[in-house]
Amino acid sequence: MTTTTATAEVQGLLRLALEHSRRTWRTHWVSTTLRGTKISIRVIRSFDKRVQVWLAPQQGAPTEAQVKWICKVLGLKGVTEQEYPLFGNNKALLLESTYYDIRNPDHDPYPSPV
Repeated sequence: MTTTTATAEVQGLLRLALEHSRRTWRTHWVSTTLRGTKISIRVIRSFDKRVQVWLAPQQGAPTEAQVKWICKVLGLKGVTEQEYPLFGNNKALLLESTYYDIRNPDHDPYPSPV
C-alpha cells in the first residue's frame, strides 16, 4: 500500500466519522488496519468536535513516526496521548484532539488571545 493510498483511507475514515457525528453526539469507532497497526477513529460532539484516534499495533507500541503521520494526515493539533497496556509487551495509544477543517488553513483552532 502506498502512502497516498494509506492517507486517503485514513482521511476517508475521518470523513465517515464526521458524517455520522451530524446525527449523534458520539460516533461508533470506524477502523482499518495499515501495515499491522489497527487505526480506529471516532468523533465526539459537545461544544466542539473532538476526534479520538486509537492506534494498536499487532506487535510493540505505536512509534513516534506513526503518531506524527496520523496527526499530519488528519490535521490534528493540541493532541493529548494516553497509553494503554495490551497483552504481553504490546501497547495501544489513544490520541485526542479538537477537530478543525484541514482544507481551510486560515482557520486556526487555537487563536492567539492577544
